Amino acid sequence: FARDVTALGKELLKDTSDADVEHLNKILEWRDRAALIGVSTMWAPVNPLTIAALSTWTYASWTMVAHHTCHGGYNRVDAGKYNSRGFALGNVARRVSDWCDWMLPEAWNVEHNR
Repeated sequence: FARDVTALGKELLKDTSDADVEHLNKILEWRDRAALIGVSTMWAPVNPLTIAALSTWTYASWTMVAHHTCHGGYNRVDAGKYNSRGFALGNVARRVSDWCDWMLPEAWNVEHNR
């Protein structure tokens, strides 16, 4: 099993390209749309649209952006700030703009990556 997983990793590594960055940008666009819809409808009484939009925003930020970034999934492509060596690290402004969440990215990296 370990050999198969290692071989698959090497094969997938060869396929890393700008298509990965395009896919990330598409996810970011949908995530940001969900955030805009959720935040702009929070004034309304409790409704499924706001709940779904805010949930999608949070879920996408955690599972599709931060998770892959902190694992180094975009380290081999030019994805701007989305690399494990600088994502949400350094100061409060960077942390809030990259990953506005209660969990410190440094703590996530230690607990999850090791």
